[in-house]
Amino acid sequence: MLIFVEYVQICKLFYMILSFSIQNFRSIKEKVTLSMLPVKGYQELNNNIVTVTDKIKALSSAVIYGANASGKSNVIKALKDFINFIVNSSGNKLNDTIKIHDPFLFDTTTNTKPSEFELEFLIDKVRYIYTVSCNSDKIITEHLTYYPKGQTVLLFKRENTSYFKFGIILKGEKKSIENRLLENQLYLSKAANENLDMLIDVYNWFDGLEAAFSDMSNLPEIVNMSSILGSALQEKDSGFFKRFESIITAFDLGIDSLKIMKNTRSKNLFGMVPDEAIDIFNSALFSEEIPELEHELFVVHKIISEDSGKVEYREFPLEMESAGTKNLMTMAVTLLEHFEKGTIMIIDEFERSLHSHIVTKLIQFFNDPDLNINHAQLIFSTHAVNLLDNNLFRRDQVWFTEKDENGATDLYSLSQVEGIRKDVPYDKWYLSGRFGATPVVNEPNLDFKDGLPKGN
Repeated sequence: MLIFVEYVQICKLFYMILSFSIQNFRSIKEKVTLSMLPVKGYQELNNNIVTVTDKIKALSSAVIYGANASGKSNVIKALKDFINFIVNSSGNKLNDTIKIHDPFLFDTTTNTKPSEFELEFLIDKVRYIYTVSCNSDKIITEHLTYYPKGQTVLLFKRENTSYFKFGIILKGEKKSIENRLLENQLYLSKAANENLDMLIDVYNWFDGLEAAFSDMSNLPEIVNMSSILGSALQEKDSGFFKRFESIITAFDLGIDSLKIMKNTRSKNLFGMVPDEAIDIFNSALFSEEIPELEHELFVVHKIISEDSGKVEYREFPLEMESAGTKNLMTMAVTLLEHFEKGTIMIIDEFERSLHSHIVTKLIQFFNDPDLNINHAQLIFSTHAVNLLDNNLFRRDQVWFTEKDENGATDLYSLSQVEGIRKDVPYDKWYLSGRFGATPVVNEPNLDFKDGLPKGN
């Protein structure tokens, strides 16, 4: 039994993505939009919808499918790079390159055109829309509006650094900041870092979203993982650890319980912990810094004597567990952090090193309003066809990427495919090619008769 709710302080704020649009970024040539808004009229899996206000509803999760190199990861990379640029652009110096300008290269006309991004999101039940277009050396356009009472209110808009228009609600030293803004800096970033009040909450929303991107691919191999994770968990309250233990022991891993113990081993037993490992854990798992590796996480297994039948319980360091178990550990603690704060979790290839039944259960946590009471969101890409289940996802939660004959990525929802009812077997129909977005595999020319050395 999972024990989330009784310990979690309900967050009254809503920090959610409503939609994200991209144009001329890597394999994405024309504008595509990932929408987290439910399709009106759909009567299916209503628990997967979060009702924010009478007029605003959002989906709790979304999944992206597609063949290898179809652009799934580019959708997630676009969002990640855009957020990173927003948070850090105020530090750009004169002549610094704008790295999010990464245009579609298989068309001579798009090389010099701007990359464009638009994010629609919620802060405390209020809708915002922020759009940016840029080339490699300057911001072309930047536009921020919000809807405090359902009506459009301009905060600011700009074209290059030559034209600015400010909404009457935006107070403070806005003109002074405009005069000192470089062409390669975002006004939002610059103004928030200079304490322009109306933009600080918006900037902080983006700053918090940097922790949404969970790259777990290398975490199981990090040296001293038991010390890093144990020390990090020690910094949390006892309720957090109890919920974490509840998730781990709920799965059939042969783990009876978990223990955090003082680190008695030599700090050099597994080698020095690299700085980048600490950075990964700080950003991917916790907002707090890990002061020192003074604690370790141990897993407790039941040991049975074949001769006497005697049962005892023994602690083992986390390093002795499988990569899948260690990956689940990092995934579970990250998930709990998002659940408690009501934030957004974004993962490329969610199923990596995890059994499909475990991934299914983790997704169900997000879609369950009785567990996900703070309205955390999950956006992820995957190749796991078994997750294409109409008992797990609504049609408007399932997305596909597919490249055309010119190598450009299209992004579309299952709800946009004509003739698809809510009760069809998503997985079978996807594998049969009815939804598109499946790989085309040609027969390779493998001639082993000529040109190979003969064996002894």
